Amino acid sequence: MPNIVTHAYIADAVFPGASPDMLLGSTLPDFLGMNRDYCGGTVSRQDFAASPEISAGIAFHYKTDDTYDALAVRKNLLAEAGADLRATAPNLRKGASRACADAGNDMLLDGVMLEQPDFEAVYERLSEATRSDKTALGIAGSPGLGSNVKEYFARRASYKYQDPELVATMLQKRFLHRRGHWLKFAVADIPAVAEVYERHIDRIRPVARKLIGQAVAELQDVRSAAA
Repeated sequence: MPNIVTHAYIADAVFPGASPDMLLGSTLPDFLGMNRDYCGGTVSRQDFAASPEISAGIAFHYKTDDTYDALAVRKNLLAEAGADLRATAPNLRKGASRACADAGNDMLLDGVMLEQPDFEAVYERLSEATRSDKTALGIAGSPGLGSNVKEYFARRASYKYQDPELVATMLQKRFLHRRGHWLKFAVADIPAVAEVYERHIDRIRPVARKLIGQAVAELQDVRSAAA
């Protein structure tokens, strides 16, 4: 799910001064996921081998996901969000509740961290990388990817992740586009999900730096292997 800025921040922390292509590559899989859900179409990772740095960034994205998802701090956050959702929004199907805990946690993390100047600086570098890109975002076969990504930054969409109600609304709309019924939830359930997210921000904020720092530390072996 779209914790776009966290991915770019971790890439820049592991590879200090990461190139624009590296930053862009580290976020492309999440942008492709959003584009798939809203616009249809899929693109192979191999289609984005526009430069060695973009390819390295894409590979690093998946390594980051594996490392980040295994961290105890994140698992604890998901468990707390899941329990709160089951109690506060009992109408949610099990799959929707689990997805709201997972995706909501990561979107809210981006929102929390965008309160920090160093995180904002990486966001601005990533935004500039998308505006300057002449290759990866124009790959044929992914309808509207380039314009959608540029619009994402023009709308400063990541900053909307600071608003629990907007996050709940975004997920309700996005899950409507997914195959199968198990992720879908009703508009009427948005206030209950938003209520949980209001509380969950307070769980995330004290551990956000620790969570990202642990991911960076675990991923230092990737930098060593690339050296």
